[in-house]
Amino acid sequence: MRKRKWSKDNLIKSVADSTSYRQVLKRLGLVEAGGNYSQIKKYVLEYGLSIKHFTGRGWSKGKKF
Repeated sequence: MRKRKWSKDNLIKSVADSTSYRQVLKRLGLVEAGGNYSQIKKYVLEYGLSIKHFTGRGWSKGKKF
């Protein structure tokens, strides 16, 4: 098993300062790919971090359908 590139404190700060999981990955220096998303989501749930401030799907923000 590999050692993580980030610490719990880094994750807490990144989640608090971000508006999406993608931004969290970027702030932690991780590649924005599927496996990293699932790992970060797992740890966010495990540590009980709030993601209520995440805005959701940024690609469609402001667009009308």
